[in-house]
Amino acid sequence: MPKKLPYISLFPGDWLRDNIAGCSLSAQALWLRLMFIMHDSQRYGYLTTNGHAASDDWVASRVGCPVETYRELLSELDRAGVPSRTSDGIIFSRRMVRDAEKRANDASRQRKCRGKDEPCHVGVTPLSQGSSNSNSNSNSSPPSNLDSTNLDDGDGRSLTEWEGIATRLNICGVNSISKTIKSAKSNGLSTSDVNAVIDHWCKNQGAWTAGYLAWRISEGLPSQAASDGWPPGSTAKTIADKQATNKQQKNKDALAYRIISDGRKQKKTDDQIIAVLKSKGLEWPQ
Repeated sequence: MPKKLPYISLFPGDWLRDNIAGCSLSAQALWLRLMFIMHDSQRYGYLTTNGHAASDDWVASRVGCPVETYRELLSELDRAGVPSRTSDGIIFSRRMVRDAEKRANDASRQRKCRGKDEPCHVGVTPLSQGSSNSNSNSNSSPPSNLDSTNLDDGDGRSLTEWEGIATRLNICGVNSISKTIKSAKSNGLSTSDVNAVIDHWCKNQGAWTAGYLAWRISEGLPSQAASDGWPPGSTAKTIADKQATNKQQKNKDALAYRIISDGRKQKKTDDQIIAVLKSKGLEWPQ
C-alpha cells in the first residue's frame, strides 16, 4: 500500500473558482471536513468505513453536527455538483481521486525509468527530472476547471477512469481536455484506446505536438501505426503549414471586412465594394 501523505493538497484559487465557492459557509466547512475524512480513508478520496459507504449517522458524528444538519448541508453540496458518487452510493472527491492516480502514475513511471539510460518521459514530476523551475508545477497539476459532465458514463468507476485520462492529458500539455475526451467518447474510443495513444505519444516525444495528440485522440486510432509515430512523416510540419494557412485566411478576411466597412461609410454600393475587393485579390467573406 502506498505511503499515506501527511498533508492534503488544497489550492485556494481552485477552491474559489469551483462550485463549492457558491455554497453557504456551513456547506463549505462540511466539504472541507469530509475531505479530511476522505484523506484518512483506506480508499483515498472516498467516504468509506470498512470498505463500504459511510452512513449518515457515522459521518455526522465525525464532523460534529446533528444528522439532520449533515443531510441538509450535503443536499446543498449535491445541488452544486460538488461531490460525486459511485454506483454503490459512495461519496468521493473527483480532485482527490485524480491526485491519488497522478501520484501512483508518477511513482510507476519513475520506477520504470530507474536503471535506464533514456530520460523519464513528460509524466514524471519536474523534481525527479532534476528541474529547479518552480513554474513547471502548473504542468503537473490536475486540471481544475474540467467539465466532469463530459466524463461521466453513469458509474463512479467510469468517471474515475476518464478522470485518470484527463490527468494524463493535462500532464502532456493538452489544453482542451474536456472537448478532447468528449470527441473520443463520441467516436467510440475506450479509456484503454486513449491510454494506448498517450503511451505511444510519450514514447515518441517530439514527433508530434500536444495539439496533435488531442487531434489524434479526437479522431480515433489510426489504421496503421508507424514505427516512429503516427502518422509517418513530418506531422509537426503539416500542422504548422495548416496553421499558417488559417492565419493567412484570417488576415485576408480581416482586410476584407475593413474594406467593406469603409465602403459602407462612404455609401458605396455592394458592386463597387466587390470591385475594390477583387482589385486586391480578395473575396466577400462568407
